[in-house]
Amino acid sequence: MKKRILQIMSWLLLFTAVVVTPVMAQKPSICSKEEWEVLKLTNQKRLNQGLEPLSTTKKLQKAAGIRAAETESYFSHTRPDGTTCFSVLAEQDIFYWSAAENIAAGQSSVEQVINSWWNSSGHKRNMLNASMTHLGIGYSKNTNDYFRHYWVQLFVGGCQFESLSVKGGTALSIKKGSTISDLDLYLVADCKRHGNSYVPISDKMCSGYNKNKTGKQTVTVSYQKLTTTFTVTVTGTGETASDQNTQKKAVCLKWKKAANADGYVIYRATSKNGKYQKIKTVQKSRITEYTDKKVKTGKKYYYKVKSFQKKNNKLKIGKTVKLRFQKWVKL
Repeated sequence: MKKRILQIMSWLLLFTAVVVTPVMAQKPSICSKEEWEVLKLTNQKRLNQGLEPLSTTKKLQKAAGIRAAETESYFSHTRPDGTTCFSVLAEQDIFYWSAAENIAAGQSSVEQVINSWWNSSGHKRNMLNASMTHLGIGYSKNTNDYFRHYWVQLFVGGCQFESLSVKGGTALSIKKGSTISDLDLYLVADCKRHGNSYVPISDKMCSGYNKNKTGKQTVTVSYQKLTTTFTVTVTGTGETASDQNTQKKAVCLKWKKAANADGYVIYRATSKNGKYQKIKTVQKSRITEYTDKKVKTGKKYYYKVKSFQKKNNKLKIGKTVKLRFQKWVKL
């Protein structure tokens, strides 16, 4: 018989300050950007305490999504039909030895809800429970409701991982001084009981990487006593030069979101000290990536991204925005 450790802590937390959630470069399709960021920030807390990060699965995301929707009408660890919150796990055929749930309402950003849970001893205890291996995250927004934002963390434990692979590419280019976390890669871990499980890759999970050394480096990623590797090319300081891979057809750029920006202007040059020409104007500040298809393989390209503000129907160009990374991609 399965042993169920029910750790139920509820606390309705209300905050009004708005914090912008970072735009993520890559994530599995089973998560919204808010849900994936909750997983990332929860794992940061665990890694800082020397614990293994958590991974999520398709079924667990569905279960957490159901719970988030239910809390809109009935904010409780008891479901609207009168059953315990963990009955959703059985409905989705999710195996577990231990389980826990955190819920919250009213927080308008990922950072707010993580801080709220972290500052509550019961919720924090769930987040740092070493017996948990998976985390499903549910986020529901109802603009017609007083609280508007509803959040769920659904933890389960009882897993056996058999293999790892890196999602997002195995031959990447990154600027000197950047971290592995800047690449926004994630692992696909094969769990014997839960199938494909997804976990964001952070620097604390990696070894063999020196951010101050240029050239190709082999990075080892460790998770649940398993390891896998990927290759990253570290380029010099300044604007990142694209990786020379003649089999790829376009350059994908991603950059940091600028405060108070209305959009971005992208410039390109064929030499580091050459003339940069405008190639694209991005009209929305929430968009922080662009794929340059008008390139030729075998050539080097250098990029700058500048933010702008709209004033009197004119663009006021601001400072250069930091590039997170760039790489060649197949069209």
